[in-house]
Amino acid sequence: MSSNELTGAELEAAGMREIDSAVATSRTAQDALDNNALQQAIRERRAAGDAAPLKLGVLISGSGTNLQAIIDRIADGTLNASVELVVSSRPSAKGLQRAEKAGIQTLTLSKDVYADPLAADEVIAFELLKHQVDYVVMAGYMRMVHAPLLQLFKNRVVNIHPALLPSFQGAHGIQDAYDRGVKVTGVTVHFANEVYDQGPIIAQETVRIEEGMSVDELEANIHAVEHVLYPQVVGLLSAGRVHVDEDNRVRILPE
Repeated sequence: MSSNELTGAELEAAGMREIDSAVATSRTAQDALDNNALQQAIRERRAAGDAAPLKLGVLISGSGTNLQAIIDRIADGTLNASVELVVSSRPSAKGLQRAEKAGIQTLTLSKDVYADPLAADEVIAFELLKHQVDYVVMAGYMRMVHAPLLQLFKNRVVNIHPALLPSFQGAHGIQDAYDRGVKVTGVTVHFANEVYDQGPIIAQETVRIEEGMSVDELEANIHAVEHVLYPQVVGLLSAGRVHVDEDNRVRILPE
């Protein structure tokens, strides 16, 4: 396990042209490998007796509790996956400590790298390709992802949102639902696309807002549901059961 932090100057010294070239070369091979193609390949491998774990790259910005939930389910044998790399947008993110404790390689991008969001995503895409990840899991990653990631991992970038999309989109889904006075909110796991919080929805779970409940209590309940639902969705992906139809509706295939 190793931990790295890349600055803008280091990227320039390393040669961004080489990174661009590597990503461009890989893009040709990856173009046909969208979610549906990969899920089909997983089903075929499983039918042939190959139950290799799903390789994940996890993007974080903060405490990493959803990352921890995935790590825990892998450790207890209930989730057939492996976390190959954790990428953080913040050097102080507690999630980095969680990853390092679990022996997972980490990468932190400094603030100056994110001054150019496309260049940052090129770097992340390059690192994920090096680690041969199958899916990119956004776990409290507080930045949008862009074409360098979305084109390489078509419908293979997964995000979790603390509300029932399409309601209460954006960075304050819990507070917005609470302030609106809704009686039911919840958690959504979806594929990320070019439009914030509008990718194909994979799974949702409801959370009731009881009378007298504080926003802090609601947040705790939301996170408790996240920590169950996210590993469940990764498990569905690991089993090859997630299919995106042409109308962007997601079907969960039978076992």
